[in-house]
Amino acid sequence: MHLLSRFSRWQLGTSRGLDTFVRKHLRDEGRFGDYRFVFHRGKPKTWLHAGIFCDGEYTIILARKVFGPFRDDIACISFHSPTIRNLVAEPGVIEVVQIQGVERKEQELKTLRWDRMLLEMLTILARESGFAEVRVQASRQNPWLQCVRDPDLYTKRKKVFHLRYDVLPKRMGFTPGEQYHTLMLKP
Repeated sequence: MHLLSRFSRWQLGTSRGLDTFVRKHLRDEGRFGDYRFVFHRGKPKTWLHAGIFCDGEYTIILARKVFGPFRDDIACISFHSPTIRNLVAEPGVIEVVQIQGVERKEQELKTLRWDRMLLEMLTILARESGFAEVRVQASRQNPWLQCVRDPDLYTKRKKVFHLRYDVLPKRMGFTPGEQYHTLMLKP
């Protein structure tokens, strides 16, 4: 099935399926809001609005609905796949290159297990769309860690990236590796 068609099910914020999925990842039930997922396809290494810099060609953005068509982007997962042709999945691989929360959204992000939620959603979509494998880039391969010159910032980022890119995938059943952590998907 078309990856975008699969994704559109998740984008409907009023559906019970999405609400249930988000509630499963809440740390504080009283902070449940009207969340949306937005799919973006564009050139890798480009800025979107609201402080999201997309490292991959495809990005799923977690946003909170503000009012009407307006949204407040709070986190994203970005990936690419050499086997996606016009968003139609062929048996292949999705490579996650970014799991990022938006700066200055720490209070909002504290209420959710947002990184796990985004990776779990992408894994479900990949499985339903016929992909054979999902890979998450290892923290030591992340260019945003390698480019840091300030020792204090490097230490802080290394800890955060290790938890997000190494520990989280391992807890979700990914097999650790030097370059990527891999999850083989069963049809």
